[in-house]
Amino acid sequence: MIRQPTWPCASLATLLLAAIVGLTMTTSVDFRISDAIFAASGGAWPLPHAGWTRAVGYEGPKYAVIVFALFLVAGLLRPDLLHRLHLERREAAYLLACLAIVPATIIQLRSQSDIACASQLLRYGGDVPDSLGRFTFTRLVADDGLHGCFPSGHASGGFALLALGLLDRKPVARRALWLGALLYGSYMGMYQLLRGAHFLSHVVASALLAQIVVCVVGHFMLRERPVTSTRPSSVPLVRPVRRRT
Repeated sequence: MIRQPTWPCASLATLLLAAIVGLTMTTSVDFRISDAIFAASGGAWPLPHAGWTRAVGYEGPKYAVIVFALFLVAGLLRPDLLHRLHLERREAAYLLACLAIVPATIIQLRSQSDIACASQLLRYGGDVPDSLGRFTFTRLVADDGLHGCFPSGHASGGFALLALGLLDRKPVARRALWLGALLYGSYMGMYQLLRGAHFLSHVVASALLAQIVVCVVGHFMLRERPVTSTRPSSVPLVRPVRRRT
């Protein structure tokens, strides 16, 4: 078993699953949100993918995750670095695995997807039919993957930090770490939403997949190790049978 309770693996993954099903199977919600954002900016996306907005919303958060991953690598080589953040080597290895597996899983899924980005659609000035922006299971695993935009790959790096919520900490600390990771990934995803790169459901899907991956990886890497003792027991295994006289 994992050393700590399976919150948020059970309850939060269930809530996210309900949210993603509602958003992706009812794609009018995606269109309504993006239509409102696009119209409020006078027929354009409010955030340009250039200059300081790109640095603050895209490059900065992404490189911060990379720097954290490099710190974990250095910590595996020099454990005294990990002690500054009160991390064990096993925990650092777990976090590093999640930071690699979560984005790799989502990028692989995106490469098979034929679901278009918002900015590619005709309704937002693109050249792709609006129907390709709607979620269907057939487009999720399309052979060509020409418009791979589902789920959000950029936000996956931030959502990989949901693994912090499974560390062996006090419940309050674990909830705070998990919520901080959720807000961090959501910030990265909202930048993509406001520049027309994704719909809201793409971001929610990335969060759900990340939660599932960190729970599965945690099941194998954060198991409680059995404690064995080499000392002989002073208590006999079999009690002597008394004979009646």
